[in-house]
Order: sequence, then C-alpha cells, then structure tokens
Amino acid sequence: MKVRRFLINSGTLSITLLLFAFILRLYHLDYQPIWSDERDVLEFSTQSLPSLLQNFDRPGWNGPLHYLLLSFWLKGMGASLFTLRYFSLLWGLLSVALARPLGDKLLRLPYAGWGLGLVMAASPYLVWYAQDGKMYSLLLFLSMAALLCLLISVQSNHWFYWSAFILINGVMWYTHILSALMLPFYLLVAWHRGNLIARRRLVFALILLVLLNLPLLSWEIKILISPFETGHPY
Repeated sequence: MKVRRFLINSGTLSITLLLFAFILRLYHLDYQPIWSDERDVLEFSTQSLPSLLQNFDRPGWNGPLHYLLLSFWLKGMGASLFTLRYFSLLWGLLSVALARPLGDKLLRLPYAGWGLGLVMAASPYLVWYAQDGKMYSLLLFLSMAALLCLLISVQSNHWFYWSAFILINGVMWYTHILSALMLPFYLLVAWHRGNLIARRRLVFALILLVLLNLPLLSWEIKILISPFETGHPY
C-alpha cells in the first residue's frame, strides 16, 4: 500500500521525472568538443557590458539577450565549456517541468501532461540542445511559458497572464530573431479557444510586441523574404 501511494504521488513523480531528465542532460555534458557557434557564444558573452547593450539594435546580431544573461552566469560560475553548457541544461530542465501544465492545458486529455513530460525528458533531440551552448534551450522554455500564459489568458482574460504573455514574448524575440514565427500559432490558439474579448486582447498584445520588437523588425523582414537558408550544409 505504501509503495502504491509512493508511485501515485504527484510530487514524487514530478521529482523523479526531473531527476531522470537531469541525469540524461548532465551525463557527458562536456564530452563533445567545443564547436564554432559555441566558441562565438563564449566570445560574445564575455564582452564588456556596454558592448553587450549596443548589440540589442545592431543589424545581424542574433540573440543579444542570451549573451547578456550568459555574461552574468559566466562571471559568477567561471567561463568554461561545462558552465556554458550547464546554463542551457538548466533551461532544458525547466522546459521539462513546464511540460505537465502545458500538456494538460493544450491537449486537454487525461495524463497528457505526464506523457509530454516523459517524451521531453527522454528526447535525444532535446537532450542534445540542452547540452549545447547556444540559445535554443532557453528559447524552448520561453516559447512554452508564453504558450501556457496564452492558454490561461484566453480562458480567464486576467490581466496578469496577458502581461506575462507580452513580457515573455518580448524576452523571447530578443533571444532569437525568428521567434516572431510563433505569431500565427498564437492567433490560431486564440481564435480557436478564446472568445471575442480574448481575441481583441491578443491583437492588442501583438501590437505591443511589434513595438517592443521595432529595433529588430527590419532585419527580421529581410531574413523572412530572402532566400537565406539556416543551418550548415554537409
């Protein structure tokens, strides 16, 4: 009976899932050698504070907020390959923690949150990015948090969650320039699940986000309409 209670205890299951995700991400964290993008991240994030702040409106500079946050982390923990990747590991772990509430809200099926959490914890793809020094692990966490706030907002229409949705997206857009591609999905969610008031508030929120994003807007438009291909050819 005690064993059964232990297994079905929600808090215990959550801790076990996070511990499992943590071990997978910590194992061989600095095994792979540093690669070119991580080298650039270390170089950018160890610049002076005035230089980091100037990068927020510099054309072609992707992820200025990530470099700023990482600069404080590296100053406190030391600049090494392990500490660089551990910063990503933490955001990856927080993403797994968000999986249960987000899965329950988004899918609205029994145990959907637990299923999503288990898939995310064990995903080789997400483990890989949680062991990479780039901003993608942070980007995943921010996008999940923004979507969760939106799902709660369209149901409750509470100003706190709308404010959190705007704030998180503002942070996310300065973490990666192509975060704006989430906008069509936000509109789809709000139109499908929200009432007229929620839809109007979403439009207002998107207008505020565009204003927050003005320093990056010209560069984003150029990238979206150009034949530029992301990634590295083999």
